[in-house]
Amino acid sequence: MKNLFRISVVSALLSFTSIASAQVNEAHEYRMWSAEQMINRLTEKFAKARNTCGQFALKVSNPRLSEECKAAVISAHPILTAIRETAASGDAVRWAALIDIAHEMEIGFDKAANQSNP
Repeated sequence: MKNLFRISVVSALLSFTSIASAQVNEAHEYRMWSAEQMINRLTEKFAKARNTCGQFALKVSNPRLSEECKAAVISAHPILTAIRETAASGDAVRWAALIDIAHEMEIGFDKAANQSNP
């Protein structure tokens, strides 16, 4: 009877551990996906705001930035690298703070774009 109880406890612990591990992996995967989406949006907004790559005059025919342009914008703006690194680190507090900063930046870009296009 004691052995059966021990087996049940160990089995329950293993199940709990695997569920918790799966949830951590899902949260990490979502955070990484979210980071990439945010980096893509901010990269385009940085490039457009500063006409970094000279591509926005051709926005209709070429809606995406080239990889070279993206790399240049990302290297010029350390926050974009920090977003990816923070997502990978799993530091939830730093991630939340960085998300807030990124959203504020996006709002600023959107306000500027709306003011320049009456």
